[in-house]
Amino acid sequence: DNQAKDDRYDNTQNGDITIDGTVGGLSVGITYDTDAQVHGGAGANANIMNAGTSYALGYSMGDISLSVVGTDSDDRGDAAMEYTASYAMGDMTLSLSSNNNGEQDDVTEFGLAYNMGDLSMSVSADDANDWNASASYSAGAVSVSYATDENSAWEADVSYALGSGASVNASTDSTQFSVV
Repeated sequence: DNQAKDDRYDNTQNGDITIDGTVGGLSVGITYDTDAQVHGGAGANANIMNAGTSYALGYSMGDISLSVVGTDSDDRGDAAMEYTASYAMGDMTLSLSSNNNGEQDDVTEFGLAYNMGDLSMSVSADDANDWNASASYSAGAVSVSYATDENSAWEADVSYALGSGASVNASTDSTQFSVV
């Protein structure tokens, strides 16, 4: 399906053909783009990117998960790859990833997620001075969540289930956008 298949490495690109398979704890996926795409404007300002191939490999061994995703042509036309490992220890999950970002600087990120019944929290930080933190609470008909990052770009959401499929939802964020 032309430009309808998600690229495995880069969410800003799409492909035309995908193949996926799983054997035991091993998963393999390939996305292929059969034609070059125009990015970054129109006319003389447009950048024509090469048709690309992206891939994903994953393996799970109990509480340990390993994955590799990559492409031969990211947004800048570079080959790029990201390695990820996670370890679940009961209610806590630790993760570590390294993204070589093609010709750009490598970024290594560490994450921690903790689930305490109705309350879940997560935090991640990388060596490029970026970080994210979030917390959510859900009990019965009520759910509340809050997320923020290094730019103080925060969002808060509240939902209350009224029953019979109806609910009341409210959201607000750091841009002073609010909706009920």
